[in-house]
Amino acid sequence: MAGALLKSYPVEGYSYKVTPPPLYEGETSGEGIFRFQSNPFIKPGQSDIGSNIFNYYVEIEYDGVKTYRWMPIQDAELGYGTNRGDAFVFSLG
Repeated sequence: MAGALLKSYPVEGYSYKVTPPPLYEGETSGEGIFRFQSNPFIKPGQSDIGSNIFNYYVEIEYDGVKTYRWMPIQDAELGYGTNRGDAFVFSLG
């Protein structure tokens, strides 16, 4: 979905609730990809995952229609692996 608008709302560790406002907002590329420049599960100013953000509730708006999808921390662990310098990619492919 190229050009989809994303709003990512955090679910902080052990809170089990979606917390506004969105921490990340942006548009997908021509390939339907949104690239986070750093690990979205580590709060700004902190150095590790610890008790940070464990999930995101992502609002996806495309062609005037909104849909929602979860982005759990497991996705970031797969995306970052052992190289924490890699950008995390959220694909709507």
